[in-house]
Order: sequence, then C-alpha cells, then structure tokens
Amino acid sequence: MRKVLFIMPSLGSGGAERVVFNLLNGLAPLGLQIHLLLLFSEGFLVSKLPAGVSVQITKHKRLVNGFFTIWKALKSDTDFVFCSGYHNPYVALLAFISGTSHKLILRETSVVGSAKGRWKAVPILSLFMPIIYNSCHCVIFQSFYGKTDFERFFGFRLNRWKVMINPSFGLKMENSNEAKSIFLVGTLNSNKNQKAALNAIQVSGLKEITVEIFGDGPERKELEALVSASKFDFKVLFHGNVSSMDQHWSRAALHVMTSKFESFPNVVIEAASGGVPSVCLDVPGGMKELFELGNWGELVSDTEKLPKAIKQTYYLSLDKRQLIGKIAYDRFHLEAMKNYQSFFLESAFTNEK
Repeated sequence: MRKVLFIMPSLGSGGAERVVFNLLNGLAPLGLQIHLLLLFSEGFLVSKLPAGVSVQITKHKRLVNGFFTIWKALKSDTDFVFCSGYHNPYVALLAFISGTSHKLILRETSVVGSAKGRWKAVPILSLFMPIIYNSCHCVIFQSFYGKTDFERFFGFRLNRWKVMINPSFGLKMENSNEAKSIFLVGTLNSNKNQKAALNAIQVSGLKEITVEIFGDGPERKELEALVSASKFDFKVLFHGNVSSMDQHWSRAALHVMTSKFESFPNVVIEAASGGVPSVCLDVPGGMKELFELGNWGELVSDTEKLPKAIKQTYYLSLDKRQLIGKIAYDRFHLEAMKNYQSFFLESAFTNEK
C-alpha cells in the first residue's frame, strides 16, 4: 500500500483547504494510506474527512517551530509528500537538505506575484530555487498563468510540473428559480473588494433582493458601516465565517466576485456546481483561464460593466443554470478528480519501477 503524507497549515474553509479536502476524498477509493499533518490548527473540515485518513495536529505558533516535526515526517517511510500552502518553499528546502525531494509534490496555490512576501522573508532561498524546485517529484499549478508568472519571477524554467485544475467533491446540487439572494463570499479585505460589488448591485437596479456576505476579515466593520450609512435598495446580511457553504447555495440566484486579484477561485467552481452563475471581474491571475473552461456566468473587463452583467445574469433562465451545474460537475468533479487519481497512480507505479 502506497503511503502519502499531506502537509497543510490547517484544514479550514479557505479555497486551498477546500481543494485539498476534495482531493483527500477523491483519493480515498484508491486504497492509499493517507496521513495528514496540520501544522497550526485543525479546521472544521477535519471532522468530514473520509475514514482511514489519520491526522496529526502540531499546533505550532510559527512555521520554524515545526522544523523537527516536518523533518521527521519527510524522513519517514512515506512514498509521497503532498504540500499545499505558503509553507511550500520551507518544506521544499527541508526536503532538499534531507535528501527526500524525489518524493515531494508541491501544489502552488497562487501565482508568485501574490506570494512575494514569503520569499522576502528568506531572500537567500531564491538563489537556490532552480535546484530545489526542479529536484521535486512534481510542482502542480492550477493554471498556466501561475507557471508562467513563477518562471518569470524567479528567472528559471521548471522541468517537473503539471497544470491540474481544482477538483470539487460532493453531490451535484440542484438549482431552482426560487433562489433570490446574491452571494459575496470570501475574506473581508481590500483585495476581495466587496465595496465594488455592493455599489454595482445598487446601480444594477435590482430591488427586493437580499445580498448575503460570507466571510470575515479586517474590513468587516468598515463594510458594516457602509451598509448602515448607505440607502441600498436591498437588504444586506453578514454571516461571518460559516462551517460549510454547501447548505447555503440553494438560496443564491447569483454569486458576485470583484477581487483585485484571484489565482483560480474555488468559490466560483463551488457556485457553478450548484447551478449558481457568477459575475466576476477579469483581474490578474487565472480568472480568465477558469472561464475558458466553461461559461460560469459573466466575466467583465471593468467595474463599469458590472451592473449590467449582474442584472442580466441574475435573471438567467433555469435551463441555463442547470447546464452550468452539469458542466461544472463533469469538469471539476469527474474530470479533475480523475486526473488527480491518475497522477497519483502513475506516480506510484513509476516509483515502484
């Protein structure tokens, strides 16, 4: 039985965490022996993991405190180590020093342009990136944009890499014309730019609707003050962080994303899987590539075009919503998961040879 170790900061509700959670469920039927090492905290998704996945939680306050734990895990008899998160470079360095790079799989969760901060913290690492990353078993990107930006930023080409889109997991949700709410989902910060979404919804002329905001963050109080002071023609509900969005999508007629930057937003995939269309800004990152995989709603070039797109997409017909759900399910649940399963099986076979 092949042994696979997953290393994550936590298994909470973020997009990257959801992708790994989906992956763990998708790999369960393969009969792999899976161990999950969480460096900082548990996260609600741990309780929903498939049977047979063992979990170790170190509860470190800083990444460097987990040195011996990670080192021991890398040196264990694990066949593969799968990492996803901002700690990737640190684990890659430890794997290189310990001579275990050959079994390390790195999933880069965003283009490097959004992750320069972590490299500035240890600038000397950039001198060794060609050796460290090319010594890994594989580096997985969720879009070609990520790979291109990675190579441009660090100045070297990757030899061992793949582009594999985010997999989803779970039953296909059914949409109906009874849903009336517009959803804004994500951390409440300047990058997610929820203010632009609220203003665009107001200009769209939609009335007697409810805008539901999911997530928390540094701009929550400011957003609440904006809603309180503004005379919006719609009701706004703040839900904060929720344990799972699955139970909420049935209320959504539309999902709006006005981020200033996005890598490959998993929330668009989850919305589409429930037959909920999205209106998104075409911003730097893998957003354009995501919409090239299917018509998930409307991708607009600037904020001035948002109101019209929001109004039109809000009234999208039921048959088109159901088509979005079917294509998303086929693409991200069946196809994407099958590709990940094939990748792990092929990797195991190669190692055995």
